[in-house]
Amino acid sequence: MTQVVVQLSPNALSGPESAKRQAPFERANDFGLTLKALHPESDDPVLSCWFSAEVDSAKATEFIESLRKMPEVTAAYVKPRAEPP
Repeated sequence: MTQVVVQLSPNALSGPESAKRQAPFERANDFGLTLKALHPESDDPVLSCWFSAEVDSAKATEFIESLRKMPEVTAAYVKPRAEPP
């Protein structure tokens, strides 16, 4: 499994644009995934834009490319492996 990190634009999370917010979540659902908030307890509007999903490694690239085509997605990438200090 691979962790994919997704950042949504701040406009996608509030105001009249908030309906667009659903598209990345629907795309994740199409892949059998769930986007989860990286900072669910935070009230910070910057941190609330970040989400992640655990993706089968074979489908990660396809999932990321589909998200990057959405205007409300400002970033989508595979989280790099942690390296020792």
